Amino acid sequence: MAKRGVNTVTIIGTMGAEPKVQQFSNGSSTVVSLATSESWTDKQSGSKVEETEWHRIVLKGKHADVVAQGGRKGRDLYVVGKLKSRKYTVGTVEKSITEIIVDDFDGQCHFVDNAGTSTRTSSAPPQRQSRPQQGAQPYGDRQPAHSPQSYQAPPEHADLSPPPQMEDLPEYDESFFRNVPV
Repeated sequence: MAKRGVNTVTIIGTMGAEPKVQQFSNGSSTVVSLATSESWTDKQSGSKVEETEWHRIVLKGKHADVVAQGGRKGRDLYVVGKLKSRKYTVGTVEKSITEIIVDDFDGQCHFVDNAGTSTRTSSAPPQRQSRPQQGAQPYGDRQPAHSPQSYQAPPEHADLSPPPQMEDLPEYDESFFRNVPV
């Protein structure tokens, strides 16, 4: 299958609930809800404003197993995956959802501790850390702009409870993606 464009998402956030494991005939998936927050000072009132965004992450294969075993509410997680949108029905109402899918083929997943170090959960070997020649930086040595080492955890007062609509979402159904035209 030929790909057109790039569908890659990188998220570093805090788990808002315990991981939810779902078993399928071809393996298991683990679903987590990650919170990312940004804050700023309101120019008119001078008060600090914080906005939290929630991201539904579906991990497959080895990533699913590792996060199911080591993940817990409040733990920081770095993931690289791809966006997938799907529709589902609650009663008579059709709803849609966008998820970040992290699989063994091209996904990455790392736990990030408070000291800023990461624990690799992907099967890919770590990037080599050689010193580039003056003025040149080989592609394999590039670090993402927001690498796990530079991550700052959300403030203590951030509301990290999962959004109420998470309970309304259906179970992740692997067969749904096999029937979607490309």
